Amino acid sequence: MAVTKINNYINELNWPQFLQIPPGQPVVLGEATLAEWEEFVDSEDQALESTHMEWADGRILIVEVPSTVHGKVTGAIEYFLNHDALVENDFLTTNRDAFVETRRRLEPDTSYGPVVGTTTPLGGVLPTGVTNWGDFTTLKVEVALLSTVGEVGVSRTWGHQAGHLDWKADQWATFPGVEYVLCVATDEDLSFCQYKLHSVTTLPHHYHRRSLPSWILTFIKVDGTRTGRKLRHL
Repeated sequence: MAVTKINNYINELNWPQFLQIPPGQPVVLGEATLAEWEEFVDSEDQALESTHMEWADGRILIVEVPSTVHGKVTGAIEYFLNHDALVENDFLTTNRDAFVETRRRLEPDTSYGPVVGTTTPLGGVLPTGVTNWGDFTTLKVEVALLSTVGEVGVSRTWGHQAGHLDWKADQWATFPGVEYVLCVATDEDLSFCQYKLHSVTTLPHHYHRRSLPSWILTFIKVDGTRTGRKLRHL
C-alpha cells in the first residue's frame, strides 16, 4: 500500500509545471510516515527512484530530477576514488549508493568504507548499530546540480533546511562509523564546482569554495586513519 501511495503522488505530478520551479528549493511530494517511506525505498517498483528524494518530518521531498550530468559527476568522483592506489590495494572499498539495512534508509550518491580486517578508528571492530562490513562506510559523497539549464529541474542547494546538502551531511553525522561527508555542487555546463568536506568529529566543518572552469585537479585532505587507510589526499 505504501509503495502504491507514493507512486500515485509521483504519477499525479504535472511534470512540465514541476520542471519550471526555480532552482534551490526541494518540492514537497506528499506526506508519508517513515515506515511508508522505508517500504518504498526497499521496493523495486518506484515511479521515480528514491535516490532523487528525501524523507523529513513526515514529508517526502523531491530534491533533484534524473540528470545525465549528475550521473557523470558522481561517476567521475567514483573513478578518481576507485583509481586511488590504496583503494585498488584493498584499503577502502566502494559501497556505491547502498543504504544501511539496520538504520534509517538514507541513500548517498556513493560511499566508501574499510575492507574486512583494515585498521580503523575502532581497531577493526564494527561500530555499534552496524552488523556487517558491507554496511560500514566512513566516507559518504553527495552531489547536487545548482541550476535548471536544459534537462535539469528541481535541485537542492547549500543549507541546513530539510533536503539540502548540509542537512544531508547532518543526517549522515548521526550514522555510526561515518567520519567524512563530501558534498559537491556544480551546474549542467560544469562551469564551476563547489565542495564542502564535513568532518563528523571535527568542528567547524571544513568549507572550501573555488571556481574550477576547466575541472582542474584539486586535493581534499582527509585523515586516512579515520577512513581506514594511511593519510592520503582524495
